[in-house]
Amino acid sequence: MQLKDLLEALHEHGLRLERGGAEGEISSVTQDSRRVQPGALFVAVRGASFDGHVFVDEALHKGAAAVLVDRGTELPSADGRVLSVPDTGAVLGRLGAAFFGNPSRELDVVGVTGTNGKTTVSYLVEAIARAAGREVGVIGTINNRWKGREVPTVNTTPDGLALHGRLREMADDGVDLVVMEISSHGLALGRVDGVAVDVGLFTNLTRDHLDFHQTMEAYRDAKRALFTRVLPGRQKRLGLRAVAVINLDDDEGRALKTLLSVHPELEVVGYAAEADAAELRATRVQMSVEGTSLTVAGQGANLELAVALQGAFNVSNVLAAVGAARALGIPDEAIRQGLADLPGVRGRLERVCGPPGSPAVFVDYAHTPDALERVLETLRPVVTGRLHVVFGCGGDRDRDKRAPMGRIASQLADRIVMTSDNPRSEEPLAIIEAIAAGVVERPGLEVDQEVSRERAIARAIATAGPEDALLIAGKGHETYQEINGKRRDFNDVEIAERLLRERSKREQQGEE
Repeated sequence: MQLKDLLEALHEHGLRLERGGAEGEISSVTQDSRRVQPGALFVAVRGASFDGHVFVDEALHKGAAAVLVDRGTELPSADGRVLSVPDTGAVLGRLGAAFFGNPSRELDVVGVTGTNGKTTVSYLVEAIARAAGREVGVIGTINNRWKGREVPTVNTTPDGLALHGRLREMADDGVDLVVMEISSHGLALGRVDGVAVDVGLFTNLTRDHLDFHQTMEAYRDAKRALFTRVLPGRQKRLGLRAVAVINLDDDEGRALKTLLSVHPELEVVGYAAEADAAELRATRVQMSVEGTSLTVAGQGANLELAVALQGAFNVSNVLAAVGAARALGIPDEAIRQGLADLPGVRGRLERVCGPPGSPAVFVDYAHTPDALERVLETLRPVVTGRLHVVFGCGGDRDRDKRAPMGRIASQLADRIVMTSDNPRSEEPLAIIEAIAAGVVERPGLEVDQEVSRERAIARAIATAGPEDALLIAGKGHETYQEINGKRRDFNDVEIAERLLRERSKREQQGEE
């Protein structure tokens, strides 16, 4: 990309030339000084643990075509071209969009935000779109996937440079529809700026990430930005309005719909399992441990569906996916077929395969009070025996959710085993004690503590009867534990499967 074209593209966002000429080509863009090659633009970003401005001289010595710094920063001593903006971190999204040729404008983009349900909704929309013959890419919590490729993720929403680079890669590979999970961090830090989102989905808002946002108001405003900043500014095709699909069973969803009444450039579609004033409504809902059937009413047609997911919250997720699919013009038959073909979602009430006679074991990512409550409330009515739960809380994160999670588990489960999640730099037992402070004693409740997550799962499986159900909560799709700054392999599903096989073998040997 020619530097003068980049300067023109980002002029309105404050990009200006501080030193050197405007002629020349930018061959790559990076915020990692280790990846600087001749012709690169190095972006110096101030992070939580380092300041990229320390490396600008090094970047110029390595042959960078230019460096981009915060305005007012002392110019580097090394010779070379210097650009500036008010805040380099805040412009990464728009910089990525410009450098990679605005790839999102070549795609249909569905953006999903909310505290819970983002991953499940992304899987649902992906399944529907594939049934309709679309070539789908997904950018989300579990991975980035497209055209048979799967790439692990570090953040739900990548930084602005990586995000637009991935969108360019997908577009060049023939993808025509991308489903993105959009986190509150991604919105607050401007990572999705420059992404042309066609359909924005809002699932719900409950407590999470207050270690970053500090207040629920700031967290709420970050989520709202998808609809108040990103969607209105991303009309890509003349005469085609962006669509906001919003959960009206959620307090924030109802407030958001009212807020968006001042954005006539958006089409707003409300969905609800309970509220009447919604364009899409769930009726005739029937649930079992195997899945859910329902009828979606509204928008001029009734649509009968069956999906291998359980719980009222998944009824809501299905409605969101239907709203997105119809906004994209996908026919109802493809919606029906796509949902019927989806076997489940990794780490979201995922059923663990066990030998005959084993208790029903589920693994779920529930790591907030609301999510844990929803999952336990889903399992409670379909379990004929006792309901067990193994869970913990992450270290170095929002401490105020620990006691509420202990309270919820003690109110809804028959046996709870508190254990480690990702303790990170915290003492695991201290985290467990904070959870235990919220436990409410009641008749018949059994409470246990075990720092080792594997031993905790083993205890629960050893004591669960064949009619019982066990929920292993908190880590879901994650395949590691982070302890004292180090990650080690740990997969709840694989460990539970092995422990169930070992239990069955012991039982068979005992009979012999």
